[in-house]
Amino acid sequence: MQTNDGTGRRAANAARKEAAVRLAALELSEQVGYSAVSMADIARRSGVAERTVFRTFGSKAGIFWHDPFLQRLVHHLDPATAPLDPLTAVSAAAATAAREMTQQDRDLEARRRALILGEPDLMGVGTQSMGRNIGELARRITPPDADAEQRRRLSLFALFAAMALAFVRMDAAKPVDDWITGLHEALSLAAFGPLTGTQRERP
Repeated sequence: MQTNDGTGRRAANAARKEAAVRLAALELSEQVGYSAVSMADIARRSGVAERTVFRTFGSKAGIFWHDPFLQRLVHHLDPATAPLDPLTAVSAAAATAAREMTQQDRDLEARRRALILGEPDLMGVGTQSMGRNIGELARRITPPDADAEQRRRLSLFALFAAMALAFVRMDAAKPVDDWITGLHEALSLAAFGPLTGTQRERP
């Protein structure tokens, strides 16, 4: 019979291994370049079995697109109220998720984003790697009685929002509110379109 303490210890151990793998992948890629790093290299550096790394992340790119910030954001969305104003709800959740990050979290997040934005191959696989979180984001902002067209639009917004948030550069040395401003601007562009400014005039 499993105990809550045992389950908690296993979850904490899994989280530690994930963090070790993400840090190892980041450090190695910063040192020798993303393309020169193998999963075996990352496993050795992190002290985690290569099989476990594959099982957890699926691929090398999946390590970098494992996005704790997006997971935190989704966690702060209330499915009962978020559908009433998805843009405001997602913006507020982004601010909350940003403010609860520790300085160490922000340092690592800034480095992860800088690496992704400098690697075209990594940017190209982002949508696939974030699929689960994007699906959950769409679910939380979609009303239960939404028709097919509304569901399509909200699913597109969830996709655009997740990708827009991922591409906001971050400077961990600056106040977190500076980053939050960038996140809000990115979400507005995701909602209204990068070719029309932050908000399109409605007829």
